[in-house]
Amino acid sequence: MSRLVFQQARTLMRKSPNATLNSRALFSTSLRSFQQQQQQQQQTEQDKKVTHFGFRDVAEDEKESLVHNVFANVASKYDVMNDAMSLGIHRIWKDEFIRSMAPGPGTKLLDVAGGTGDIGLRFLEYCKNIHHDNTATVKLVDINPHMLGEGEKRFQTTPYANSKFFLHVVYQKNYRFSGQL
Repeated sequence: MSRLVFQQARTLMRKSPNATLNSRALFSTSLRSFQQQQQQQQQTEQDKKVTHFGFRDVAEDEKESLVHNVFANVASKYDVMNDAMSLGIHRIWKDEFIRSMAPGPGTKLLDVAGGTGDIGLRFLEYCKNIHHDNTATVKLVDINPHMLGEGEKRFQTTPYANSKFFLHVVYQKNYRFSGQL
């Protein structure tokens, strides 16, 4: 682009010996205009920040809804997918996580990004089997209501569905923890 501007200015200078001042003004103005266009283009590129989603680049402001849609679409198959991708080892990891946490009687668990509730249910099982505890509680928090819906379904099929153990499901996009479990 700047080469084209320079060539136009040189052509004008050759045509008229008195055009030197006009040519310099034209070149200077064209160069300034070109620089302003470049700055605007760079600013536009900076304003539209890009991030990765899978194997493609997407605008940052689009990513949240894309991630939401992925989890909404796979919620009912999420645990089966974990089994397939980890060859079932994720269950061992989660059991070990609860054992290493070693919750005592009356423990309150806040399971953030708890999804389908598998950690919460393992926690309740541990408290019941190890401590014969019926006072432990779980609050399951997740940004995706579809995942929480699967957690609620799962919980309703367990012995804890109608007992003092409970699974409290919270969905809010901008959830703020109050400090109280």
